[in-house]
Amino acid sequence: MIFELQRIRALALVRMGFPHSVEEQLERVVADANSQYWMDEELSAMVALAELRRCQGRREAAKLLLQDAKELADRGQYRLHQADIANTFARLARDENEASNLAIAATDAYRLSWCDGPPFAYEWGLAEAARHLEACGANPPDGLAAFDASKHEAMPAVDINPADEWHLDEEKYGTALIDGFGSEAPEPAE
Repeated sequence: MIFELQRIRALALVRMGFPHSVEEQLERVVADANSQYWMDEELSAMVALAELRRCQGRREAAKLLLQDAKELADRGQYRLHQADIANTFARLARDENEASNLAIAATDAYRLSWCDGPPFAYEWGLAEAARHLEACGANPPDGLAAFDASKHEAMPAVDINPADEWHLDEEKYGTALIDGFGSEAPEPAE
């Protein structure tokens, strides 16, 4: 939890235009997450650190870090991180006015963000990839229509703890008792 908060704070400062003293904090999050084998947070922090380096104009350093993150994400099949990495590569390509690299990175990001298609798509990654594709005049990948949330039905509402045959009334049962486990002793066997 601490790693996430440190990374989110650092990324917010970068996006707000205050990247000073954030790099050391992000490097520490990457190292700490790595030492505790928390791959998900390590990848998120690596992408945030690459975004910081991109904002600082250190594009080669950002690319090297993204390559390392991509290798880790590919090995572990972290699809949403792969999409974030591809979108960051696309931002780098936009910064450098490299239309062909932008189209490649944006197409990869779109395909990775698509997942199983709406409503099971990574919506933020998909929207960013679509903006990159539009910027370079490319179309979405074949077989994946342009995402339009208005064309898809909203996810159904799910009632948590419905009053069905499995429902436990918390007022009636302070704790759930299963075969004598809980605050009351089991009834003696006759």
